[in-house]
Amino acid sequence: MKCYLTYFPSTQEFLSSGALITGEAFPGYLPYPEVAPNVKRLLGPTGPKIVVSVREPLSRAYSSYRYNYLRPALKALKKGKGPRHVFVPKDQPDEYYIQNFLFSFEELISAELKNLKSCLVPGGDGEQRSKLKYPWAEDEYLYRDAFGLPQLVDVELCHFSRLSNKLPLPSMQFSELSAANPSKVIDIPRGNHLIQSMIGRGLYALAMEWWYLSFSAEDIHVVCLEGLSKDTEEMDKLTSFLGLPKYDWGEVLSRGRYNMGGNEGYDTLTKIDNRQSPIPVEIPISKALREEVQDFISVYNERLFKLIGHRCPW
Repeated sequence: MKCYLTYFPSTQEFLSSGALITGEAFPGYLPYPEVAPNVKRLLGPTGPKIVVSVREPLSRAYSSYRYNYLRPALKALKKGKGPRHVFVPKDQPDEYYIQNFLFSFEELISAELKNLKSCLVPGGDGEQRSKLKYPWAEDEYLYRDAFGLPQLVDVELCHFSRLSNKLPLPSMQFSELSAANPSKVIDIPRGNHLIQSMIGRGLYALAMEWWYLSFSAEDIHVVCLEGLSKDTEEMDKLTSFLGLPKYDWGEVLSRGRYNMGGNEGYDTLTKIDNRQSPIPVEIPISKALREEVQDFISVYNERLFKLIGHRCPW
């Protein structure tokens, strides 16, 4: 805790600045069930306010593909680093590497979807692994079984490969792809846990249900990301949830937005015209697979909306 608290301003700095509240942002907390009870235990009985930002799952998956797979893989390939025993020429155009050494979004999504459908069936591998790994939630497992409710699942366990702690091998869902395409990159340093869960991390209900075991609904606020692009209503709701005084977010938004697509780094301010609708990113996926993915995630979307008490525009 001493180390953790050094990331925050001192009491003197906090009070002298006129600040009313402090916090942090880290997407990596959400998917892991053990984080929620640890946060509750370490930060005290009153705990923090939890804010979760969610995005339409297929768009989120494609964003993850570009940011966590395409970009780092291209960077490595341009330096001549590729799969073992495969010669990769340096400094070629992006399209050359994409065509010859990288998997498409459709290929990776198809493999993951097949794996998730198998893992997440009622009583399946996902449920069984979760019960074994998190025995502290036994009362909740029994309650859900007794009332026929969907069971708690750690979706990250669906991607677990027992070989992964011995050799840098692809996860189970990518084994067939990798075997059929040995010249293509699948292992991304420090990023495999992200590219193997591009759909899984968009099944927000599965992650959120663990957080509701540790925190009450009054302590959790879920923001639909799409609402932030329309007006200040979402920010007004967030301000109220945090107990802060009303604020004119319109003036802030008129300056521009941070972390917009196509920019490097999180601190790049992009000037936009709020009167114009954002141009949707074209997701390179077949109609048939798009429908299959949407049919699959729609069940989890509805599960999320019921959990949080409001809908997102998906």
